[in-house]
Amino acid sequence: ATQWVLSVSFETLGDLAVQGGDFAAAKARYEAALAIHERLATQDPLNITSLRGVASIYDKLGDVAMQAGDLAAARARYEQGLAVRERLASQNPDSAAAQSDLSVSFSKLGDVAMQAGDLAAARARYEQSLAVDERLAQQNPGSAEAQRDLSVSLENLGDVAEQAGDLTDAIRWYELSLPIAEAISRSNPDNPGLAQDVDITKGRLGELRERYDELADG
Repeated sequence: ATQWVLSVSFETLGDLAVQGGDFAAAKARYEAALAIHERLATQDPLNITSLRGVASIYDKLGDVAMQAGDLAAARARYEQGLAVRERLASQNPDSAAAQSDLSVSFSKLGDVAMQAGDLAAARARYEQSLAVDERLAQQNPGSAEAQRDLSVSLENLGDVAEQAGDLTDAIRWYELSLPIAEAISRSNPDNPGLAQDVDITKGRLGELRERYDELADG
């Protein structure tokens, strides 16, 4: 338990370093936390909490690498996280948390591919994320988080289509996302963040339609 507390402390210090923009310090803190998490996971390989902790730290190291512009390092860390999460998801097929974590890994790898300009790889990863999110949204229709994740996955594919120059497809993805975002916001009127999501999606859709019309007129 003491080791777990220590790893959480290192992770918290890493989070604070990220907030302060000190990515080198964040990387060092996360690596210290990772060493403990990995040791705990080795000692108890069936401990789901330890394994989720390992995957989470891999993600945070990937995020730091992304901030530093080191896409190869980010991809490597996200792939390490994905490997852990695929194992957890296969061992716990009924766990919504395990499946959701898997979607996060796919999405982060999609983000790296987008940054690298590899649209085919980005699309493939985002489609994997979408497949998980669609299943979770179906299984948990009352979960705002599951529905929001689905909405974001649809928009990620819209962004890939936009980058590829396919505005028709981009519009289609955003049109699929908007009613989901609107429904979540209606169901959670006290959450201003959800209303903001709707405004952002409407704004993006408006921009895409405007550009499409300009090209059609041109």
